Amino acid sequence: MRNRTCQTILPEIYPAIKPNICANTIYVNRIANNGVAAGFLATTGWSTNAATNTISGGKLLNTASGAQSSGYCIYSGVNAYASGKKIYVRIQYELDNAVAVSARILITATGMSIQTAYIRYSFAADTEYADSAVFTLPAGGSGNFNIQFLHSYTDATAATNKVLRIKKVMVIDQTADNLSGISQAELDSLAWIA
Repeated sequence: MRNRTCQTILPEIYPAIKPNICANTIYVNRIANNGVAAGFLATTGWSTNAATNTISGGKLLNTASGAQSSGYCIYSGVNAYASGKKIYVRIQYELDNAVAVSARILITATGMSIQTAYIRYSFAADTEYADSAVFTLPAGGSGNFNIQFLHSYTDATAATNKVLRIKKVMVIDQTADNLSGISQAELDSLAWIA
């Protein structure tokens, strides 16, 4: 089967869509060196809440501190907020444990109510998952929106030193790329790197 990318699959589905398809796709792990995806080399652009971020083996590791029942990994400045904008987010990740009670993707912006998608409720340790969510931004926000990934536990003690390992993240601004009519399942079928 050929490599199905943003440029190859979407024109097959919707031939009339604009030629610079997926111009607003962000491969968060893509390196500036000729666009080659070599995994995460730095934590640039990422922040945390109740956790620390480090890099190991080309993955972004988010280690919960135990200050609360979740570890947060936050990517800021993804794109400008606009009410009604449709955003597709996909994450390839694993946890170092099987006791997490949920994994979530959130989108936030100043003044906007937090949008949450629960993507998984049970885990096997050291097992890779690829999950996605689609968000439509509500009214009331401003500035850039950010994307958060949470791994949650029964309490703060259970969260202590638990690790979320992020391998890849893809963000597509479906509104800017004229892809609002394309389903989440169709976007899930896209290859990670063009």
